[in-house]
Amino acid sequence: MTTPKPKIASLTPVVLPDQRRVMLELVVENLPTITTNVTLNIPGEAGSTDQPTEHPLPGANYPNVDLTIINSQGRTVASTFIVEHREEAVQLTLHLRQPDLNDRYIARAEVTYQEDVLDVVETSFTLTEAA
Repeated sequence: MTTPKPKIASLTPVVLPDQRRVMLELVVENLPTITTNVTLNIPGEAGSTDQPTEHPLPGANYPNVDLTIINSQGRTVASTFIVEHREEAVQLTLHLRQPDLNDRYIARAEVTYQEDVLDVVETSFTLTEAA
């Protein structure tokens, strides 16, 4: 049985009201996790229940994520890099130094492990679109 590779489920740019910041909402699937059963003992109640919970897997090989915003001339205008990405969903705000309200931008997420590109997603947006 092969383990599914991490992949991007969604990348959503949300333009903040000042139109100088863009929050990128990223969801990544198939990250290494371990499922454990946790026994809950609630005082005053008879019995206990086992509930499965997922946790990051110690010693697992997690991918890196490169998030960038690219303008219509193909230049990177904002970026951030996540080393050993472990969260299924994150929201990160990137700041644009000299935003152009008339420009079309691309939000890009690239998931890599070692030298291999596992997934790339690009989403086009403008700073005047509704958040």
